[in-house]
Amino acid sequence: MLSIKKLALAAIMATVISARPFQQKRDDSYFTLTVINSCSYDQSVGIYKINTDYTTTEIMSMTNIPSGTTSNFSAPYYEVGLRLATNQDQFLAQDLFEFGYSQYTPAGGSTIEGTAYDISMFAGTTEGMRATPANTNCPTKTCTSSSCAKDQAWTDANDYELGSPADTTCYYGKTDFTVEFCPQV
Repeated sequence: MLSIKKLALAAIMATVISARPFQQKRDDSYFTLTVINSCSYDQSVGIYKINTDYTTTEIMSMTNIPSGTTSNFSAPYYEVGLRLATNQDQFLAQDLFEFGYSQYTPAGGSTIEGTAYDISMFAGTTEGMRATPANTNCPTKTCTSSSCAKDQAWTDANDYELGSPADTTCYYGKTDFTVEFCPQV
């Protein structure tokens, strides 16, 4: 029978052994985006910032992720208006993981911070996407190519008229995310 100390040590070692290297330097101002390509074809992704004039600025250049593989990326935690996308043109058909820093101070309370996030699926996309925060207190968003509820992703620019149900904020500080293209449900 394993003692609690041995079990704890085994758990720590398993985490260290399974750790993957990051493609960019990580410090306290970054979090990890783990991208899983479950599609039957290679996927190229980049991170872009959407500016107030709706132009885009490249934050991380396009990186190819072969079919059936996973890659880790460092994403800036304190930025807003960011997206993990398959191309820089924000108006082309594509699935997006959109994210950015958020903080909130309730009346009479302490300021809390975290990441606001959502999935956007433009008309004409066929892949689907899943965004899973590492903090299990925060909801996972999932859309497949055949099914996408309004509380799971933006599918139309008029979704704001519904109160933007896909928008979510994880107010548990900095947390990593796993984003999967072509998720299997």
